[in-house]
Amino acid sequence: FLKQTDAAGTPINVSPRFLLVHPDLKYTARELTKGVVLGITGGGDTVQRTPTLNVLAEDNIEPIASPYLTDAVAWYLFGDPRQVDTFEIGYFQGRKVPTIEQGQVDYNHLGMWFRVIFGLGVREQDHRGMVKSKGKA
Repeated sequence: FLKQTDAAGTPINVSPRFLLVHPDLKYTARELTKGVVLGITGGGDTVQRTPTLNVLAEDNIEPIASPYLTDAVAWYLFGDPRQVDTFEIGYFQGRKVPTIEQGQVDYNHLGMWFRVIFGLGVREQDHRGMVKSKGKA
């Protein structure tokens, strides 16, 4: 994130803020971003080291698990919304609250009917505020 630049080559200075993962990766994401110790292991002849400080924990990245993600190994990293406008939400006729309508049912039925209308749309604003990883080498 911190190496991204604008069209003129000037750094845009976007810090990572949210790590979005599949529910299967929820606890792994929490361990990586919030754990006090980050253990590094290897196999075979590689050296195994266990640092006493998790440098990712200092970045204040918040892990979020979503059941709507279908790929169990892919993950997304989003920048701080105070630094970059990644998504824009538009409201129909500027109404940021739903419209609630109510009416009576016919004489042979007890009750009332309600209808809720909430017109909004979401679109990508700036692609530099997010990145996707396939989660595989």
